[in-house]
Amino acid sequence: MNVSEATKHRKSVRQFLDKPVAEETVRKLLELAARSPSGGNTQAMEAVMKGGFDAPEFNIYPSAAESKEFLDRRRQLGFKMYELMGIARDDKAGRAEAMLKNYDFFGAPVGLIVTVDRVCDRNGWGHVGMFLQTLCLLACDFGLETCLQEAWSSIHQTIYKQLNIPDSEMLWCGVALGYADWSAKVNDLESEREPVEKFATFINKL
Repeated sequence: MNVSEATKHRKSVRQFLDKPVAEETVRKLLELAARSPSGGNTQAMEAVMKGGFDAPEFNIYPSAAESKEFLDRRRQLGFKMYELMGIARDDKAGRAEAMLKNYDFFGAPVGLIVTVDRVCDRNGWGHVGMFLQTLCLLACDFGLETCLQEAWSSIHQTIYKQLNIPDSEMLWCGVALGYADWSAKVNDLESEREPVEKFATFINKL
């Protein structure tokens, strides 16, 4: 699978097969993903593998006041996902149960917790984002699927204690990694993308 194919193929998978992933494979993925761009070679990311709720330390999503457009996109994706899962819009218990699956990495055999050094500015966060994207694309090449899970930031205090993460690190997200269960309807979810004209400006002359 080349990079273009992996980019088109990659999606958030929310149900995995009960099939192990070798530690050697995970190590290789992380080794290759570490070749992603990193300003000044700072390499600000940390990843911890696993074999009560707190307020997140950053805003996971923009607020409605910041961008109604962002909120509308997120809601529409959520409506589609819950519809595939057979959960009605007014089924609060069903939605809560679906949300809790985040904390089991959606049944994936491998879960990563990714943190960022607190000294990093927005550039540093961007570099860690490049690492995550590279990891996701590489996973496709290995026949694996992923889901980036910012929901983990809502229980950061618990995770810091359980995994002995130092105060110098801030939890960004979890990564579910494994073999997709393509028979699960939730994995039929496809998110739409805006056309290039919506987000890019082409300038022929300066």
